Amino acid sequence: TPVMRRLQSALSRAADCDATVLLEGPSGSGKSLVARAIHLKSRRSKEALVVKDCAKLTADGLTNAIADCSKTTLVLESVDTLSAAAQSVLVKHLKERSTSRSKVLARLVATTSAHIPEMVARGAFREDLYYRLHAFPVMIPGLSERVDDIPVLADAILDAGVQASGRGHQGLTPAARTLLETMQWPGHVAQLEATVRRGQMLAGGAPIDREHLMAPATGNAPVAVPASVAGNVQAEEVELTEDAIRPFEEEEKFLLGRALQATKGNVRRAAQLLGIGRATLYRKIQQYQLRLH
Repeated sequence: TPVMRRLQSALSRAADCDATVLLEGPSGSGKSLVARAIHLKSRRSKEALVVKDCAKLTADGLTNAIADCSKTTLVLESVDTLSAAAQSVLVKHLKERSTSRSKVLARLVATTSAHIPEMVARGAFREDLYYRLHAFPVMIPGLSERVDDIPVLADAILDAGVQASGRGHQGLTPAARTLLETMQWPGHVAQLEATVRRGQMLAGGAPIDREHLMAPATGNAPVAVPASVAGNVQAEEVELTEDAIRPFEEEEKFLLGRALQATKGNVRRAAQLLGIGRATLYRKIQQYQLRLH
């Protein structure tokens, strides 16, 4: 899809330089995979990638990690969860990095699902750190922005399962493929993967059909719900968690995109459905680079 081609282009540019990269996107969209892809395409690919969970990283731990990764890529996952002390260490390193001529420095890739400017406004994240991390920002699209990719992703998930288990699969029925494209995916690619693998298990070697995909999930994993049904589900029937809440701009972009898709690109009708003026919708289309179906 166009949005993924833009991502691949940004990924290639990031791999060709040593700039600090900030990968932004919702949970489950594949930020860790993109970070690994940047490393594997870079000149540091011969060295092992190092990944650190910032929620568990102390200031001393971060200092040691940066020193130990001088020849490779250090991925700082959920950088928004860094403690104040660790944020100070990272700011100091990035300042020194900008004036250093040494080529033996850790390559930093940070990931976040949070809206960091909002955290900066609340005083929960250092503004100077955000701007230094934002040297090369890359936005990872949610699954709602790449609906056309869903069947291809589902096939890839099934093929990966074959490689891991050695067991073949009969694929998805046409009805199952259509259902996947109409489901809502608050958990994005991670949720799609869990849903397809569960469907494969329930199918027991037969082609995966609708009923296999719509089987209730166990535990606290979000359940994929057809979009036509989701709007009628009462709020008290769904366990709502903070992970299901997306930034306002992301929610707005998704809603506008659905209206344009439903009206096959008829801006006048989409504006009527949304209850906004056409001029406003045209401005939003340019702002979010929306596709007219």
